[in-house]
Amino acid sequence: DVKLVTLFSKEEASSWEFIKWLPHSFNDSRDFRYVANTMFSASTLDKTIDEELKERKNTSDNDFGQEKKQKTPFYLFVVTNPDMIEKSEIENYLDSNCEGFGVGVIYVYNRIHDLPKSCNIIVDIQSDKNEVFHKSNIGFKQKFEIDKFDGHKADIFARSLAPVRLAEKKSVADMPTCITFLEGYGVKKV
Repeated sequence: DVKLVTLFSKEEASSWEFIKWLPHSFNDSRDFRYVANTMFSASTLDKTIDEELKERKNTSDNDFGQEKKQKTPFYLFVVTNPDMIEKSEIENYLDSNCEGFGVGVIYVYNRIHDLPKSCNIIVDIQSDKNEVFHKSNIGFKQKFEIDKFDGHKADIFARSLAPVRLAEKKSVADMPTCITFLEGYGVKKV
């Protein structure tokens, strides 16, 4: 279960218009979108998600010594404007890098110095070269070629997914983190 949370400026709204059609951009009752393009909508989004993340943090603090299970839904934040999360409650969770907490973030910034210190993997996209590298090993940069992005096709695809209703989540506590080969086939005795 993934929830896509996008925060972008009004100037970029036309580029991100397709996001609002994706089923992953809604809360479970489909009465709230995880999309913000103004400071007011970012504040509302902050309050809504902060409640869930505070509950997760309290649960994680009480699970001391137990095996960490991935929290669901997984919130994937896409932030294109640093002002949208600056001094917000969720900013603390985005920079925490807590494994199993169920939060990830992609910062889409024009300047590398705008990235938070918690960023480990950096994708540098420029007109003449595209590279990805790990912050701890800047000397090793992997070059890659970008696929062409067609906003019109993205919009058509997103709209085709709009009627999809995501399945209600089952109890994650009942799901094992892994099973053996034989367990996968229901073998009881060897």
